[in-house]
Amino acid sequence: NKQIAHIPHFHIIRSAETRLIGDYLKGTEGPYLDIGCGDGGFASTVGVSGVYGIDIDREALSRLKLGGTYAGAVYASASEVPFKSGFFKTAFSNCAIEHMDGLKSVLKETARVLKPGGEFVFTAPTPAFFKAVEQDEVLRKLGINTQAIIDEYNNFHRHVNILGFEDWRKNLEAAGFAVDSHQYYLPGEIGAFVARMDVLYTIEGERIKKELKKLEDEYKALLGGRGARKAV
Repeated sequence: NKQIAHIPHFHIIRSAETRLIGDYLKGTEGPYLDIGCGDGGFASTVGVSGVYGIDIDREALSRLKLGGTYAGAVYASASEVPFKSGFFKTAFSNCAIEHMDGLKSVLKETARVLKPGGEFVFTAPTPAFFKAVEQDEVLRKLGINTQAIIDEYNNFHRHVNILGFEDWRKNLEAAGFAVDSHQYYLPGEIGAFVARMDVLYTIEGERIKKELKKLEDEYKALLGGRGARKAV
């Protein structure tokens, strides 16, 4: 969160994810496992306690505060979760699993540490995000809506698991899960704006910096209540 909290579209993304995961977690029970917890900033917004976090980012973990939301936090890989089988009632992960090597092991370990009937809620980007990139008019004019740019973007963010719903279903079922529900978030123009901004912030270049400045000015104007200007 610390690394990306300054970008204009961060708050759009996080507010949508907070509401989405928070809604799914209503009525669930702890103890909870937060897979890829980072500094703990996200879990503190979804209204649960009795959370145990794991992450491989020592620096982020050093900023996580115990008490309140978190009962504990451990430096550990999600493919080797250091908890006994059936320890958790619920697991969740927000935009972290797409970065994790050994997806099959990650899902099997998550299933192992959940009690029978336990729930796993997570978010991850899908190919629909990159369809928005390909179709975006601003990115097309700048020449950065190509597959080569998408590959560069994924390499930069270390995306190793960009799967559509059916592929997620197959992997989850192979690990012992039954998929209850799924939904896409950041739809339509909002999703297109986020896709545009994320690619612009990832790919360097003078023309892109100028485009970012224009988009930032529009975003700040909206936040300041000064009205919206015509979209670029």
